Amino acid sequence: MAYDQRKHRTTLFGLAISLALGCVGPVGAASLTFNVRDFGAHGDSVTDDTGSIQSTVNAAEAAGGGIVFVPPGNYLISSTISISSGVTVRGQAFQGNLSSFTTPGGSVPPIALSSLPACSCILQSNPTASTFYAVTTDAVQFQDLVIYYTGVGAAPYSGASGIVIDGGVGVGNSQSLIRDVLIYSADRGITFNNSASWVVNNDVIYNSQTYGLIQDSNLTGLAASAGDWQISNSTFAASTGNNSYSHVAVMGGGGGRIVGNYLNAVGAGNGIAIAPAHYVANGYNIEPMVITSNSIQGANVGINFVGAPNNDAHSTLGVINSNQIWANIDISSSAGPVFPIWINGWTISRNTLTCLGGVAIAMDGASGINITENSLYIANGGAQTSFGSNTSRIQNVSNTAVSGIANGNFAGLGAQNLARATAANGLIGNSSVFNVKDYGARGDGATDDTQAIQNAINAAAAAGATVFIPAGKFVISTTLSVSSGVTVQGVGYQSAGTNFITTNGATTPVPVSSLRSCSCIIQTNPSASIFYVSSASAVQFLGLELYYPNFATPYSGAAGIVLTGGNSNSLIRDLFISGADRGITVDSCSTWVVDNVLFYNSQSYGLLEDSSGPAGSGDGWEIRNSTFETGTGANYSHIALQSGGGGRIFGNKLNAAGNGSQSIMNGIAVAPTHYATGGYQMNPVYIIGNSIEGEKVGIAFVGAPGNDGISSSGVIIGNQMWANTDIYSVAGPVFPTWVRNWTISGNTLNSQGGAGTYNINLDGASGLSITANIYTSVSGGTTTEYFGPNSNSISVSNNYNDQ
Repeated sequence: MAYDQRKHRTTLFGLAISLALGCVGPVGAASLTFNVRDFGAHGDSVTDDTGSIQSTVNAAEAAGGGIVFVPPGNYLISSTISISSGVTVRGQAFQGNLSSFTTPGGSVPPIALSSLPACSCILQSNPTASTFYAVTTDAVQFQDLVIYYTGVGAAPYSGASGIVIDGGVGVGNSQSLIRDVLIYSADRGITFNNSASWVVNNDVIYNSQTYGLIQDSNLTGLAASAGDWQISNSTFAASTGNNSYSHVAVMGGGGGRIVGNYLNAVGAGNGIAIAPAHYVANGYNIEPMVITSNSIQGANVGINFVGAPNNDAHSTLGVINSNQIWANIDISSSAGPVFPIWINGWTISRNTLTCLGGVAIAMDGASGINITENSLYIANGGAQTSFGSNTSRIQNVSNTAVSGIANGNFAGLGAQNLARATAANGLIGNSSVFNVKDYGARGDGATDDTQAIQNAINAAAAAGATVFIPAGKFVISTTLSVSSGVTVQGVGYQSAGTNFITTNGATTPVPVSSLRSCSCIIQTNPSASIFYVSSASAVQFLGLELYYPNFATPYSGAAGIVLTGGNSNSLIRDLFISGADRGITVDSCSTWVVDNVLFYNSQSYGLLEDSSGPAGSGDGWEIRNSTFETGTGANYSHIALQSGGGGRIFGNKLNAAGNGSQSIMNGIAVAPTHYATGGYQMNPVYIIGNSIEGEKVGIAFVGAPGNDGISSSGVIIGNQMWANTDIYSVAGPVFPTWVRNWTISGNTLNSQGGAGTYNINLDGASGLSITANIYTSVSGGTTTEYFGPNSNSISVSNNYNDQ
């Protein structure tokens, strides 16, 4: 009898869960997708759906994790929805134009509920209650939702947040995600307590009362106070004018990245406040910080370092680069109460700063600061810079000032109204989903599920549909093949964060017992890849955990995912890849995106771009919002580019690659190695707004044997690095001078390699512009540049050596 694949599709809509019998029906049992309407929610703006939504969350938690799906509708609630373990709350996002909601002049037009198109909207009617409150060490995810405080909004200073993620005490929360969420009129849009390595991406936080987003950890251990978080591509629009308001407030230990956001019309408060306010003794440093490519308009202070009462922490190794700020005071700092000088080693460069009448840059409590190549637009009565008595070692050069700008003139200053755009919903909204459990997979951590998963992939491929991996531990023993365009989606990863937050190159496998409430594929063959894609059609891998229990064999090529076959336009998002030889290998593919992927303990490469096709085969790719955490003792690179073409490495954290040799032990390696003749140029490559720490070399240009390719027209801008040597290149074997026409600007570089090492050590380079960087060192390194005999035509200016 022929196999009827239609009988084995999990349809997400129209199937009910039998609550009366106290059991989970077909949707919950098979897919672990729990629809709030199946638990009694109405979504009609009138019925109180608090209990129904809470029951849905409870069911997902009881099943070991899953997706709480909120279909389009207006769901009225009257108290807080509590979350105590790893789940994903997901709906259909607001997709519309926010031009009527974001005004640069500081006014606060309300968003009428009737103006929102069909979306999944939670209406919070209690002005003093948070909407979602998660207290768990598991990762939680919120995607494609609207959270809307009714009436006049939440009560100011009540702490009522659209979303709270709290790691409790001890280990803290890690790896949580908030994406494509609109939060309207909360007191605080998002609150993170004792949380680390989280990502906030493509969200809109509008009309908050006191904070748009507050990071407020106070743990005494390293786990959740270590940082590595990111806020990217989000919009913080308008405020109520409460004086203590900040769009983004960083009040805990650790550091992170604020990259590519729009912060608008904050009123009397701050765009970004850095204020470690909660430590009476033994305060934890806020470091490192990367603030790059943001637009901040209408604040009293654009970026404000606040030495709050009882603070004895420092903020060091930071970058403020390529931002556009329009405020009364654009950048400000104050002396600390315990350590008067507490802001050290920051680069402030290439920003466009418009001062409305105060001071463009007003600093106290700071040392080792390079302020250079900024454009200052000064309104009548304003000043360019001011430095207090608690400042030292400040270089303030080559800024361009234009005076007499009319107060309120936005001409040419980048005022903008952002449109709301979200990615496809993937699993949710796809009526044909092929669940691997329907094909016999057990996910029990013991049964070999290879063939069952392969059968599900084959069936989905024939229909161009989605393969769903529910929460579980799916053991495989060979590689899973993908030969046409499909989406492979799980419920995300919600493992305990303490196993992932390390800074010293740990090589201990993540315990399998910690892999809970996630869609985990366990590869028991140490020399086999997990997914191998040989299709030219776009594929997506979403919300998965790919795991090698005892590490893959080093240099075997065993990868969590291999993309090949001339593939283009593929997306790999929200994955955790642990113990692979190579986390991801991309061969002869273009226009792919890797977004919010945690690469942990890879053996030779985190991500290898290794095309061997025609000249443009590697073009148009992007690596963003991702964390590369630790490596082995083998020769290792977090990111290795070994092909033609070019792309963007934007807003990532690369941490502790390991202990191999300096020549190939890198955060990012640019090394076109495979072309004996007719090599393909590797350009352009943009490396912007990353934090790279603990490497032998932060960014290395390696002229490997057989290379006759050129790397040109690239930028290294606004990054923070801490390595033995921060930026390094060697001469090429065919073209000795092969690194050409790069800009290296506005980076904060720290050399930790000791005597004989440099911040920048280049050979084989020509036509470079090295400007507006700050050089620091530990362990006796040299804070300067060194150029070998094959380097020429290099312009060096406005860098600052902070010895």
